Amino acid sequence: MIYLHTLALLLSFVWLAAGFKHQPAYTCTCTPQHLQTHVCDSDFVILANVRKIVPLPESNKNEDVMWPERAYRIKVKRILKISKAYNKVKRSQIWTAPDDGTCGVTLNKTTVYALAGNVVEGKAYLTSCSFVREWKTLTVKQKKGLKRLYKEGCNKGCKINPCPWYLGGSCHESKDICQWTTTLKEPDCQAQHSVCLRHKDGKCGWTRNRALTQCMELREEKRNLRYLIS
Repeated sequence: MIYLHTLALLLSFVWLAAGFKHQPAYTCTCTPQHLQTHVCDSDFVILANVRKIVPLPESNKNEDVMWPERAYRIKVKRILKISKAYNKVKRSQIWTAPDDGTCGVTLNKTTVYALAGNVVEGKAYLTSCSFVREWKTLTVKQKKGLKRLYKEGCNKGCKINPCPWYLGGSCHESKDICQWTTTLKEPDCQAQHSVCLRHKDGKCGWTRNRALTQCMELREEKRNLRYLIS
């Protein structure tokens, strides 16, 4: 299965390899992805903060010259997942395109981030479709998922299929799939409070907990209120 975040990564490097002198006009559009899917599909998942933003060279100010990449020097505070490819990269640096118009991301100093990205041409790379979030903004379940549970779901072959409300539940069914029905409408309960794991009956399903139940009740209250107003 090919995701648009992978497409964004490819676009960035097609542009890089082509050596364009002028910045392309396209922007990146990303499909919604559950954090567990990011973990499954990424070469690395780390907690890190930026130590130094490597400035673009003076030549980049000349409109006839384009600097193809931006580098951040980072301190990796914790490794949550790595692939064999990530073992070969320089872990003190992470790379991205120079701005959001070319699928790049912007990181701030002093902020601790959860980052999930891929290795491209021997570099740890992020695009605007990668997972980039401040660690402190994640829910308890998301933090537990990053530390262990998401990888458990990945290793058991569980996949998450976006199935937003407007499809009315008419999505592809499989014992290996969790239907992500709360996507595209807040609160996104399954993204914030659940993990897709394989259960004793052999089927993949969402984990249940109090936070998820309360969130789903809130969604129902908001839905009923919208009906009353309309």
